[in-house]
Amino acid sequence: MADDQPMWGNNRAVAPTPGAAIITVDLEENFTIKGYHLSMIKDRQFDRRSRADPHKHVVEFIEVCGMFRYGDTNADDIKLKLFPSSLAGEAKIWFNELSPVMITTWEEMRQAF
Repeated sequence: MADDQPMWGNNRAVAPTPGAAIITVDLEENFTIKGYHLSMIKDRQFDRRSRADPHKHVVEFIEVCGMFRYGDTNADDIKLKLFPSSLAGEAKIWFNELSPVMITTWEEMRQAF
């Protein structure tokens, strides 16, 4: 491949910024994910190769998210915010290629996945 050629063919649409498919979730200003919670998510990333069952991934992701609470913050908003971090490899590419602002709820994300 020549250096001036795009990595992907012209038939692939890429969101202008990673994660643009999810409409911004309005969480409290002081909301932060604790490091060990994020590690639990990233340790179980779905890449569509070594971890190839998307249904199992969603179940495991929901189980991990169910292990912690962040005050009165809606659990589905937390899942929606964290889900992109649970993806790697081809699955992350798929997510980044979704149309911008396509996903507004956890249920929409689950169905799209």
